[in-house]
Amino acid sequence: MNRVLILASLFFLVLMVVSCGTDTGTGNGDGDTGNTGTDEDTGNTGNTGNTGNTGNTGDTGNTGNTGNTGDTGDNFPNEHDGLNWSDASSNKMTWDDARSYCQNLGGRLPTISELRTLIQNCPGAETGGECGVTDSCLSWQDCRNDACDGCEYDDSGKYSVFGGYAYWFWSSSERSDDESGVWHVGFQGGNVYSAYKYDHGYVRCVR
Repeated sequence: MNRVLILASLFFLVLMVVSCGTDTGTGNGDGDTGNTGTDEDTGNTGNTGNTGNTGNTGDTGNTGNTGNTGDTGDNFPNEHDGLNWSDASSNKMTWDDARSYCQNLGGRLPTISELRTLIQNCPGAETGGECGVTDSCLSWQDCRNDACDGCEYDDSGKYSVFGGYAYWFWSSSERSDDESGVWHVGFQGGNVYSAYKYDHGYVRCVR
């Protein structure tokens, strides 16, 4: 009887051991070790973002006009004896107005010696002729002579290298013996004469 109980007990133990040894998990095969799980989702790092347009550096704007310095070409279209000359003014004006007129063009009034270089067809009054009025001799009493009277009257413009108006034109040269007088050239006869500053003459500027 005791042997039977012992054998039954042993058989029961064997069954228990076998049963426990083969079911190491949920059952099938080697057993499901389970999902190890995915690594944590670290999340999208996201776009670094637009740095944005740097934008235009901006319109530096126009530098603007530097001012009216006078026309450097069209106002002085006539070249003679190394100088550039304007066309004759369309109106007569006083000496002071004549100086301003030339400054506005970007030039100046010519000296009497420069103005005499425009005389032609009248040898006594031309540059180098017998007329004594020059930049270095501006006295009526001491410098002017008969040769300064020029030649016979002719209003065709033949006494000017540029032609045009046969009238008198201002110089910048004041008389040394009369501060109210200024030398000029009359191209209707090639003469060198003087006028008062308040008189009205034509202007041809130089640069």
